[in-house]
Amino acid sequence: MYSIINLDDINLSAPYFVYASSDNKSIKFTTDNTLHYTVSFIEDYNFPGAYQFFLYEDDKRKSSYDEKISLTILSILRSFFTDKNNVLLFICDAQDDRQCGRNLLFSKWYHIYGSKAYHKEDLVINVGGTCSYYASFICRKDHPSLKIMQETFIDFQKKNSK
Repeated sequence: MYSIINLDDINLSAPYFVYASSDNKSIKFTTDNTLHYTVSFIEDYNFPGAYQFFLYEDDKRKSSYDEKISLTILSILRSFFTDKNNVLLFICDAQDDRQCGRNLLFSKWYHIYGSKAYHKEDLVINVGGTCSYYASFICRKDHPSLKIMQETFIDFQKKNSK
């Protein structure tokens, strides 16, 4: 399983039980409404110590608001950020044109749960005037390369917006 998270620590605070997937490449949890979520961290080779964060509901079902989902994700992310050198990267999926809503949800979670201990940098990449991609990175405020990462992220946005 990932060396970047600790399932025992996660399950001490997560309202939903979190477990390793059968292939040990992701972690999973199931909600009270039998929604099955998968969380993955994929190492990003463009940014040292950075991992792309993926979260999806396996069956693509919709449900009503469930605070336990966000609290479970928060427990997972707290474990991830135990190492001050870890950086979380995420790009909001644009396949169903709901990327703006996803970006707003992640921003809301950040402002509620993480703005005191973590730094979040956002960017919007406009492609051809018809589609916007929302991306962010989050790291601890005491990350040793925070300033360099901010500059790199801004440069990336300038090079990739059209």
